[in-house]
Amino acid sequence: MLLFGGFALLSAAVFVVCGITGCSKHPTKPGVYIADKRVGIQDLKPGDPVLYVNGEKITKRDFETLMFLKDKIWRLGQNLPLEITEDEVPVLTANAGPSIIMELIHRTMFRQYAKEIGAVPKGEAVRACEKGLLKAINRSNDTISGLAVMIGGREGEIFRQIPYMDARDAVLRQSVTTNDLDSVSDAEIERRLAYVEKFDANADAQNDKARKRLLEAKARILAGASFAEEAKKIADTVNPQYGKAWGDFEIQEFPADEELHKWLLTAKAGDISDPVDVEDGLAIVKVLDKHKGAAPPGHEPPDAFTLVRCTVKACEKMRYQDREEMSRQLLLWKREDAQRKLGMMLTGRAVIEYPNGTNLFDNAAAKAAGEEK
Repeated sequence: MLLFGGFALLSAAVFVVCGITGCSKHPTKPGVYIADKRVGIQDLKPGDPVLYVNGEKITKRDFETLMFLKDKIWRLGQNLPLEITEDEVPVLTANAGPSIIMELIHRTMFRQYAKEIGAVPKGEAVRACEKGLLKAINRSNDTISGLAVMIGGREGEIFRQIPYMDARDAVLRQSVTTNDLDSVSDAEIERRLAYVEKFDANADAQNDKARKRLLEAKARILAGASFAEEAKKIADTVNPQYGKAWGDFEIQEFPADEELHKWLLTAKAGDISDPVDVEDGLAIVKVLDKHKGAAPPGHEPPDAFTLVRCTVKACEKMRYQDREEMSRQLLLWKREDAQRKLGMMLTGRAVIEYPNGTNLFDNAAAKAAGEEK
């Protein structure tokens, strides 16, 4: 779970990257500024800066607080003890370090922008985010305040703020779009349904043509043509196999509700199926051999088959015709689009400074780089 509005990833392409040489200590142009140092994060003191975001210092203490909080949130959801041992800290740092840095950048930029535009979420929005957070960590019967006390310290205080920050970030997303990010109109649903119906109708037409090609090939094979030669003529998927063995399969390897499983229940060696769905299209399938598979002593071995196939491309239908599901999908798309716009706007004007370099989580490499100099 990403917290603090951490969905909009920073793109390095947005920034002007340079070394500290030629860059002022407090640059005024957007970009990423990297000091000519090689310091591991374990060598920093709690109050030392890890980076600056638009001139605002982010310390090692800030980094560790967020790292420990994210781990404790995971432990809460898994009903595990919240204590983090000293042995676990280096592992957490190495595995989560870069993503924690990115999230600190996001969190800081979002908070700065919220202050700039005076973004204040409504109380009901915060309460909805509280319910969402509790549900996400399987703690619906608890309260945010109670869990914050359980977590304790700076981590607990930040945990208490998460619903407010999530609701605030929703206000920020709304600020960069003219779309309503809280509801979907009947007109929007109707337009999307019309598009899906048109798409699915086209898919049906294309799949009907594919089935016709396969049935014609099957008829030629039954009349004496070579399965492999027919496959060479019409197979158009990435791995057509051209009549070579698809593989040996036991009957239970195909889901019981799929066409191929149902056909194999009565198929014999030499039989050829009608067109059936496979993972990469539509296919006619031939049974080269039918035998018994492996089974533990005392159990009936399952039927097993050596199969070949001739596969052609097929169109997958969108399928989600339910209005409620369509509404949820449209709302998600609109919010994701607004999140991208917000992230691009903030990263495009951000000044990020790394006073200790960017390889904070690889001290061995840092030392090696220092020795080379």
